[in-house]
Amino acid sequence: MFGNETSGAMRPIAICLHYLGGSAREWDLVARHLGAHVEVVPIDLPGFGDARETRGYTVDDMVAYVADAVRARQPQRWILVGHSMGAKVATVLASEIERGAHDLPGLAGIVTVAGSPPSPEPMDDAQREKMLGWFHGDAAASDAQAREFVASNSERLDARSAELAVTDLLRAERSAWTAWLEHGSREDCSDRVGVLRTSAIAVAGADDAKLGPDAQQRLMLPHFATAQLLIVPHAKHLLPLECAQDVAGAISLVLMNDLYHAMIASERVSTPTREALLARARPIDSGYQPKSIDRTAFETLRAVVDRVVPQAGTPRIDLAARIDEQLHAGQSDGWRFAALPPDPQAYAAALATLDDAARARGAQSFAALEPAAQDDLLHGVAADASVDGTSDAAPPGRLNGEQLRLWFEDLRADAIKAFTLHPQTLARMGYSGVANGGDGEPKSGFARIGLGEREPWEPVAFEDTSR
Repeated sequence: MFGNETSGAMRPIAICLHYLGGSAREWDLVARHLGAHVEVVPIDLPGFGDARETRGYTVDDMVAYVADAVRARQPQRWILVGHSMGAKVATVLASEIERGAHDLPGLAGIVTVAGSPPSPEPMDDAQREKMLGWFHGDAAASDAQAREFVASNSERLDARSAELAVTDLLRAERSAWTAWLEHGSREDCSDRVGVLRTSAIAVAGADDAKLGPDAQQRLMLPHFATAQLLIVPHAKHLLPLECAQDVAGAISLVLMNDLYHAMIASERVSTPTREALLARARPIDSGYQPKSIDRTAFETLRAVVDRVVPQAGTPRIDLAARIDEQLHAGQSDGWRFAALPPDPQAYAAALATLDDAARARGAQSFAALEPAAQDDLLHGVAADASVDGTSDAAPPGRLNGEQLRLWFEDLRADAIKAFTLHPQTLARMGYSGVANGGDGEPKSGFARIGLGEREPWEPVAFEDTSR
């Protein structure tokens, strides 16, 4: 999955930190999905798992503890993976590494999973007081409380994983549990963490009420210069246990992107090519405001693009925003169908026409249609232009059936081009054609051209473990 440098001792290492009440064992399924390509090193934080007797429950104590554990392994290329409580520890440690506070080279990325943010955790006082009162009674009461915690924080957990989570909660040191609820979760490390340069993926369960997509968007992602949000549907908080494939996919993608960006930065890639690739990789702000079309049309564009280029299981590339930016900048492939107006006008008219067609089917807009109905409408556009809401003589600001068919052909080309040329997609394909030049004296090209043979510097196709 990651080319020649993943063999033996050169395998990338994932340092994995667990949630409050959890242990290193929560990463077993993730490790299984990653297989031999990545060495998963889960760490029991002080007071939990096999480190139950270890003291030091503050954020600083845990950061120092993890730093020592990483230093003992001396990894050459590694990432930090933090779940819930562990994510706060991971982000603080990463900020200290970036400032040179630890001699820990080789940090390639961060994956936060339902992460407790650097700022105080969004937990209401009633829930905090309830959890502080747990695990002080008899064994039966503590067992019931542990099961309540696991059930309320998971949606599709199998019986074996549920029992593992309950057992970990019951063997945790009570003072460590209390210290996090009273102090660690309330500690504000926002200024200290700042904005990290290390690339990151934030994973969130769609149904996680406290640390779900909204909390990650507001409180975690602003701390990364380059970050993506992966939302796992039908999942809550215990993601490494209930959605191990998705977490493994995020880890794989962080590592693959790092390897691919290392190739982009190498002398084998020319400066113009590197600049173009890095520009394509630039993250789009989640609050992106369209520049060439209005907000209603943009939501329709997003819905159409989602049907043309479905993106599931990995962080999404915002293709609609990239198309809109190109329209605004006047960038195109230099030609258009004679039957269509210039691209910005064609897009605006086509998207309005699709909304008209959706209203003819009883929906408020194309985006409001069910996916199957969206596909049916688009198949009609592509096949024979017989779409409700269109006519041969289209009113102003709309396209007729034939024009809509031609526009949809352009749209498909634009969407697929934006997706295929993105470095994340190139990394997933293992495409290395960008590394056959460089500046100055020409570099040697491809010498190994046999079936299955690769150059030592070439990445290989990304294996999507989330599918």
